[in-house]
Amino acid sequence: MALRPIMGSASAPVVRTLAVATPPEGLFRVLTRLNNRAGRHLNVGVGYSYGGITADPNGVSDYTTLGTGTGYKILDIGALTIPPISTPEGGTVGTFTIRFGYFMSTVGGTLDLDADWLMLMPANQGFGYLTKANAADRILSDSRSGLKGFYVTTTGDAISLFPANQVGFPPEVHPRGARYYFVGSSSASTANIDNGWTVQITYVPRYIHVG
Repeated sequence: MALRPIMGSASAPVVRTLAVATPPEGLFRVLTRLNNRAGRHLNVGVGYSYGGITADPNGVSDYTTLGTGTGYKILDIGALTIPPISTPEGGTVGTFTIRFGYFMSTVGGTLDLDADWLMLMPANQGFGYLTKANAADRILSDSRSGLKGFYVTTTGDAISLFPANQVGFPPEVHPRGARYYFVGSSSASTANIDNGWTVQITYVPRYIHVG
């Protein structure tokens, strides 16, 4: 969707809503792909409404800043727990409304923002963000070793170093089933729709049960 023109503030953002009638449950990081076409300083955050509860981002720390550079970028704009309150036994989760809040942090000018998609990335069993400098290197997500972490491996599968920039911790596979979600971009400043890369997953059980 295209959003223009607007100002707002950290305590009174402009809000766009998206209702989810049968939402997933759990803890999620909210990712979105944005194109700041006018190159204005912009702040983006996420809130929710559920039943009689409405919670919008209302402080500077609740927002992620999208700088003056143009082009598509993938941003983490916050976390959501769905549902935000406990559901009684036998009850069902009602409609959950995502509230996308934003405002310009500089006076004057016109906001010209394209919001391409919004993703709820499950984070119950771990999540992480990391970068690598060499396209030929591979990233190892190790949640089995005593020292869990993300590592960069070279052609011979030797662990060479820790990624320069990383946040979070490796996801773990749950005995009742697990899914891995991957979102990537070609650099810190671009997330072109035609970017491509490959993922290889190797699972090694922590315990072996013989019976």
